[in-house]
Amino acid sequence: MTIDSPGPVRHRGFYSLWCPARRAARLVLAIALALALWRLPSGYYLLVPGETRLSRNLVAVTGSDGPGRGRLLLVTVAARPAGFGLYILGRFLPGAELVSEADLTGPGLSYEEFQKQNQRMMAESLVAAKKAALLEAGRRGFNPASAVSVQGGGIAGPSAGLPIALEVIDQLTPGDLTGGRIIAATGVLDPDGRVGRVGGMAQKVLAAERAGATLMLVPKGDEPAARRLAHRLRVVGVESLGAALDYLGESPR
Repeated sequence: MTIDSPGPVRHRGFYSLWCPARRAARLVLAIALALALWRLPSGYYLLVPGETRLSRNLVAVTGSDGPGRGRLLLVTVAARPAGFGLYILGRFLPGAELVSEADLTGPGLSYEEFQKQNQRMMAESLVAAKKAALLEAGRRGFNPASAVSVQGGGIAGPSAGLPIALEVIDQLTPGDLTGGRIIAATGVLDPDGRVGRVGGMAQKVLAAERAGATLMLVPKGDEPAARRLAHRLRVVGVESLGAALDYLGESPR
């Protein structure tokens, strides 16, 4: 004879409490795993558009007639370690670029050493920008005897040389070099006024556009790439500080 068994007896109250608790535990575990994977080092750094700075805040000239109506901007690139989560997200962010630590810092340098190197390069860039600006002002018939001081404002790297030199000349000379425009600039500058190429052009162009710039001065060698990346601003490549000044003096306001 067979007897149908009713099966195990379930206590509905306990079971109804246990299921939500088990689901909550699984959710917490999933979140913890996701956070761990997000932070797990990938060996890459994410480069994104950095902040823009007013060049006038980094330059002081004795006897200056003050800043003009426009603005001269220097643009920066922000770099941050990319965990696996940020590595995946970075593939879809506008203006973002993923680079390995070795490609970012160069062979044999840690990221901390790379940062210190960039700080030294910024200090050297400021000295070169000041010398180039005073030399160019003298060439153009202006008395460069005014006391000029420049500072880095916590920025690292050499690419602020061109905007700093333009700001020095703007404050040394009468009138408004910008013509009332918002102008971004980037470029390594040597003491003779030659403009050298820079990195991070994709991030810098996007930073300039976000800041409302209508014109961006870049090293001549970086002009093709910058023009391909720009959507709402005019890009002009220059080989020297003098060429940048000539363009600003002749370009439509």
